[in-house]
Amino acid sequence: MALKKIGMVKFLNDSTVDPMDSEHTLYTEDCLGLKAMEDTGQLVYLALKGDHPQLSEEWFYAHIIPFLE
Repeated sequence: MALKKIGMVKFLNDSTVDPMDSEHTLYTEDCLGLKAMEDTGQLVYLALKGDHPQLSEEWFYAHIIPFLE
């Protein structure tokens, strides 16, 4: 909860994480406080086409770097 914002990235063609939505278990069990973070607008969902973890440098700078500023 000390974080200002957290981004969760989902790769729409993921062949590494099986089942693809299994990481959302952390959310449903709220063991990290993700539900509370979403309720306050601190949780951001990002999705992109591609396999895990294939993303371009351009996408990284456009979508991830802003979380670090």
